[in-house]
Amino acid sequence: MLKLTRSALALVFTILALPRAVFAQDVALVFEALDTNDDGLVSLEEARVNDFVTESFDDADTNGDLVISREEFFAAYGPE
Repeated sequence: MLKLTRSALALVFTILALPRAVFAQDVALVFEALDTNDDGLVSLEEARVNDFVTESFDDADTNGDLVISREEFFAAYGPE
């Protein structure tokens, strides 16, 4: 199990709460923070820590498999 220091955990939660414009710049970092089981996918359960991703989950999950792949995540949330 991954153990995070308080400062690392605070950074993760700060990243997860980023506004959309900043979020897009750090999309890879956000994806890695959300993918807590390191399977290369973000489930709705994993996404729940970020309101923005939770609210737009269905739109980002373009193939409807109930997870967001790295490709889907970058397409939905990456820089335009």
